[in-house]
Amino acid sequence: NNTVGGLTPAAGNVISGNLRNGVRIRDAGVSGNVFQGNLIGTDVSGTLGIGNGQFGVRIGEDADNNVIGGIPAGAGNVIAFNGLDGVSIKDASTTGDAILGNSIFANGGLGIDLANDFTVTANDSGDPDTGANNLQNFPVLTSAITTGGLVTIGGTLNSAASTTFHIEFFANTACDPSGNGEGETFLGSASVTTDVVGGASFVVPHAASIPVGDLITATATDPANNTSEFSACTTVFNDAEPVVTNTSDSGPGSLREAISNANGKPGPDTIAFNIPAATDPGCNAVTGVCTIRPLSALPAITDPVIIDGYTQPGAIPNTNGPGLGLNTVLKIELDGASAGADADGLSILAGASTVRGLVINRFDGSGIELVGNGGNFIEGNFIGTDVAGWADLGNGQGIFVTSPNNEIGGTDPSKRNLVSGNGGHGILIFFVTATGNVVQGNLIGVSAAGTAALGNEGNGVRTGLGAANNSVGGLTAAAGNVISGNGRNGVRIRDAGTSGNVVQGNLIGTDVSGALDIGNGRFGVRISDDADNNVIGGTAVGAGNVIAFNELHGVSIRDASTTGDAVLGNSIFANGGLGIDLANDFIVTANDPGDGDTGTNNLQNFPVLTSAITTGALVTISGTLNSGPSTTFRVELFANTACDPSGNGEGETFLGFASVTTDVAGDASFAVAFGTSIPVGDLITATATDPANNTSEFSACTTVGSDSDGVDDSVEDAAPNGGDGN
Repeated sequence: NNTVGGLTPAAGNVISGNLRNGVRIRDAGVSGNVFQGNLIGTDVSGTLGIGNGQFGVRIGEDADNNVIGGIPAGAGNVIAFNGLDGVSIKDASTTGDAILGNSIFANGGLGIDLANDFTVTANDSGDPDTGANNLQNFPVLTSAITTGGLVTIGGTLNSAASTTFHIEFFANTACDPSGNGEGETFLGSASVTTDVVGGASFVVPHAASIPVGDLITATATDPANNTSEFSACTTVFNDAEPVVTNTSDSGPGSLREAISNANGKPGPDTIAFNIPAATDPGCNAVTGVCTIRPLSALPAITDPVIIDGYTQPGAIPNTNGPGLGLNTVLKIELDGASAGADADGLSILAGASTVRGLVINRFDGSGIELVGNGGNFIEGNFIGTDVAGWADLGNGQGIFVTSPNNEIGGTDPSKRNLVSGNGGHGILIFFVTATGNVVQGNLIGVSAAGTAALGNEGNGVRTGLGAANNSVGGLTAAAGNVISGNGRNGVRIRDAGTSGNVVQGNLIGTDVSGALDIGNGRFGVRISDDADNNVIGGTAVGAGNVIAFNELHGVSIRDASTTGDAVLGNSIFANGGLGIDLANDFIVTANDPGDGDTGTNNLQNFPVLTSAITTGALVTISGTLNSGPSTTFRVELFANTACDPSGNGEGETFLGFASVTTDVAGDASFAVAFGTSIPVGDLITATATDPANNTSEFSACTTVGSDSDGVDDSVEDAAPNGGDGN
């Protein structure tokens, strides 16, 4: 029951510069002592350090029920600059020592340390543990929002059930290295009562002007006066929507601060841009392009946000639709050349976020990384190029996706992205968590005009490691992507579990018109390593891809255990290898009687065409199929202007299909007519797909002959007397 200090400045002592502790309280029965209004570790002004050699205040050896500070005005001590912890309470049986209303900062250890172990004592569920001050759990702060002269602090407490706690809040200019803070400026307190399971939440306003970027901490004290350690720090953010007003790496108005501000505010935010291009040193006053050059990785996005580069004056979304290049005008560039190893341009963990209207280039990691929660929208950006979309300024990867249900691009012209020039893949969709993603309307591996190669060094789009049920393209022209000019394959699908992916309506290896050569460096589409049950093209109108001008095969499906990959309704032509190659052996896989062999797509036998007769407006194609017995196959027919050197063709123009059922011996014949005008001398090819979606290679070519009376004129010409005399 002794008092050191008091409630007025004149009553306070300066207790500083001592070899060991400023204040030492110890031994059973040493209780009821009060220390108030003192300067412990500072000079007489309370601002300069004359720290004690060890602790500011040390309590132990069963010295219970003492008070450091207090609730009345003037009771708080300043405890700062001491060599170790500000306040240390040690020994498991030392309890009921309240630490209230103090200013504790700049000590060498923790602000408050229970158990004297020099580490933060983690909270435990329900708070049943015992020890110094009962190892009282500290609050968990979730937000601190300032609006001028008011700061509103939100958080939770988990501790003893149905109990009222005294929660104190503090502002700080810095956080301890532990991540849990001290308590520099006492803001005030709140009474918080837990429910029957020990949980409580709170939102507490305090009349205080706290700068954005400062840090808030808290303590909890139970009814028996057991005070916790300090909570982890939470950053103070502005309630206003963040606006980027300069190209600085950090500080007010920077993109870095805007992201941090958005992260700290619960709920979705919009980051807009309004950088004065005429005066900001990071902007080109002539072009109006403003370049932000981060000096380290930007903060990961942990709360939903819209980052909208089109809010920058002069930026204009693309208005060109399919068949045309992009007329996008972008004014905000993120240049990652100085951001450091493995830095990503934007890393989105929160999900439900949108990134639009940015140029993102030269990051060592990915231009955009979509991890954690999904449901993000990536729209109208240039990823890996300069602002004009013509120069290669690639990131390590373009867009890296491990989360579900993201949309990259879209059918609206304003949503079309340019993803080109990157050192790895354009778009990498990876891991079992990456499901339900949609990639539509983008230019991948070409210039913004869509007329020249600006390839990603890897694949245009790659899916793997179990990424399932993703869509690349769609059934309308606006949904299709241009995937051309890439260093390896246009589309790469690999690994067990990578299934259910659909590639439809894309131009793979051509320019934006679908007619000119911008082939990918290897295959148009490559499927392998047990990636089963994917679809290239489809049976619906608009599902077919154009797969042309690629260096090797149009579609390569390899590895004996890779099956069920359907190749349907596409236009495949002018590739350097086969149109479709099973087993990736670069030669036509011969049919086998009964089709009993196994391997890639079960090495499905292709049809054998026997004739193709045109009457001008109608072409009738006949042939046979030998495969599994008593099975119905989808036989697709194609017209071509040229045949591959192998003698087996590709499939330039999809004519249609026939359902063909084999007999008990595995044989079937068919004759199917299409109301299509095919010139005499053109070539017909076919594929067969079984009910398990195993598509064959293309058949040998058969030449279209003419007909005037239902019999091929070339046959009649060879008959005695010209056949029917004509």
